[in-house]
Amino acid sequence: MTQHIDNETIEQVARLARIGLSDEERDRMREHFSRLLHMVDVIRSVDTENVAPMSHPGDPVQSLREDQVEECNQQEALMDLAPQSEDGLFEVPRVVG
Repeated sequence: MTQHIDNETIEQVARLARIGLSDEERDRMREHFSRLLHMVDVIRSVDTENVAPMSHPGDPVQSLREDQVEECNQQEALMDLAPQSEDGLFEVPRVVG
């Protein structure tokens, strides 16, 4: 059931994508699209009758690690770097009146 792509279809896709194609580029796109549709046909032809659906092709088991605190609270050190601060908050100029 291989489908062949015609120039009109390529031109329509190019218009939708808002790209201009030369005749040579249009021919290459037609070939690429035809090969892509052929690959889709090959995939569709695979017998999947006895294959269970998968949510992910990889191993669904995630290896988790214990949460560990690796940094100390640096609020005071960061506040010392601020041009202006008060009560542990950065002071910034008022933007809304």
